[in-house]
Amino acid sequence: GQEPLSTVTVATDRSLRTTYPDPLGFTVPVPDGWTQFRSPAPDGSVVVRFVSPDGRQELSVRAATSAGAVTDALTPEALGVDPVEAGPVEQLPDGSSQVALTTGSGSAQRSTLMRIIPGRDQLDGVWVLQLPSPAGRAEDAVAGLFDAIGSGFRATPG
Repeated sequence: GQEPLSTVTVATDRSLRTTYPDPLGFTVPVPDGWTQFRSPAPDGSVVVRFVSPDGRQELSVRAATSAGAVTDALTPEALGVDPVEAGPVEQLPDGSSQVALTTGSGSAQRSTLMRIIPGRDQLDGVWVLQLPSPAGRAEDAVAGLFDAIGSGFRATPG
């Protein structure tokens, strides 16, 4: 939907989605029209990104060794931005966990929803979904979209 008093259109939980299967071992429902990119992460793994047609929204999916490794890295040093304010880790009924964080300040401030989903491998491996957005802009719509994407995410171990 369109943000009030703005011409910015954001994908919402009502946006049509296509389920994208990835050879890394997951399927994820992304809004129609979003483009997929792959890039290396600092640890050598692959980050799969889906970017909205206007470039304002980006969902990323990456692998991590454990939920603790993900939450322990929510620091200014690890993220390369200051300040970082991470909310409490919320345990969801499906076994995943979610955290909201705010990074940067002023016009560079971003809100990011992060979901940590177990089941990447037989050990403690997890999948990490992230959806950042400008702080204070259509956060309810972004949260609804993120819930819809996170609920439809499936690990498909080989």
